[in-house]
Amino acid sequence: MNTNKKRVFFNTYWRIVKVAADKYGIYPEILMAIMAHETAWGRSDNLLKGNNPGGITTAKGRKTPYWSPADGTRPRPESEGGTYNVYKTLELGLLDNAYLLTYPRYNSSFKVQNITEEFTKRFVKTGYFTGDPEAYRKSLNFNIPLIKKAYESVTK
Repeated sequence: MNTNKKRVFFNTYWRIVKVAADKYGIYPEILMAIMAHETAWGRSDNLLKGNNPGGITTAKGRKTPYWSPADGTRPRPESEGGTYNVYKTLELGLLDNAYLLTYPRYNSSFKVQNITEEFTKRFVKTGYFTGDPEAYRKSLNFNIPLIKKAYESVTK
């Protein structure tokens, strides 16, 4: 994907990503890098039709202040099974993603000095991503510095 499309993605979503990340004490660069990967930089049906920026699936019995079964679901690929959550708004989807990352299973990944290499090594071992963990780690390692650089350019 070209740099201009990534810049548009950043400019479109950065502010609402930052609000959700700040509410739950999550690095916004990480939340946005997850969103970039999970939505193919803003192009996935999961984002565009389901307001789901993190590929969040329906977990039986999962309690969340941002989603309920009445909000709906979308089917996951048959090979994966299950369903993705559908959110009423993108803001609710981002808040739920940030909230999910505070679960102890995932949150321990954030207790690192280097939010790229150290974080991603820990995070892929948590089971957040059900595909190829090494490909996911590489994607985050690529996306996080791009997003940090974009953020630094808008805060100067």
